[in-house]
Amino acid sequence: PAPRFVVLDECLSGVGDETVRAVFEIFAARHIRAIAVAQTINAAAAPFMAQELRMGESTPTGWSLGPLGRVASAAALDGDSGADVVAG
Repeated sequence: PAPRFVVLDECLSGVGDETVRAVFEIFAARHIRAIAVAQTINAAAAPFMAQELRMGESTPTGWSLGPLGRVASAAALDGDSGADVVAG
């Protein structure tokens, strides 16, 4: 059986957009959830991401979780969004 999820640890920064899209399209076609740990959000991966978990936030818990668009602005997708974990 296929895995239900995969964890990608800092593997998107050195990969081209076409490869990123192809990988996430394969995951989507096989109904595999991806959890990506990253310092920056690759713009090609962003359409496949649903939520962003940010660590080290100025909140009582020290973290925040929310939809990608709410936590990271679209302008931040090509720069340093500060994201620690993004889940698709």
